[in-house]
Amino acid sequence: MINTLYPGRPNYTGPTSGIFAFVHHEVLAESSHNINERIAYIKEHKPTNERESRLYHLLYIDIPELAKAYEDWDKACKDWEKAYKDWVKANEDLDKARKDCDKASEDLDKANEDWDKALNNFKLEILAYVNKHIPDHKWDGKELRFK
Repeated sequence: MINTLYPGRPNYTGPTSGIFAFVHHEVLAESSHNINERIAYIKEHKPTNERESRLYHLLYIDIPELAKAYEDWDKACKDWEKAYKDWVKANEDLDKARKDCDKASEDLDKANEDWDKALNNFKLEILAYVNKHIPDHKWDGKELRFK
């Protein structure tokens, strides 16, 4: 006899992913991406006195409307996972951009200090240059006068 419904019983040839009954003892039905992994877990880790009953009760559920709902749910999960990974990447990029911006701000602060020092150090040369090219300038040493 072909076994397409009971993955925990011998000679199962049905689907390994989809909706199954009693994957966990306290849940009537749930999805599984690979029921064989759960079977292996039951055989290796569950108490010996529970194994036979757990395996016996595993049942592939073939209800088309439920399968469609599962497919829609599974697609939504995958879409969310992709969006979440994109969001994590965007946050990583944002963190890097913030660090780059902080470094650039530090560099700008240093450049501003250096520029202010240069202007101060060359004040006499600048004034001589201005005097040479605009001898009648209205700079009084603090501001440009308009009268």
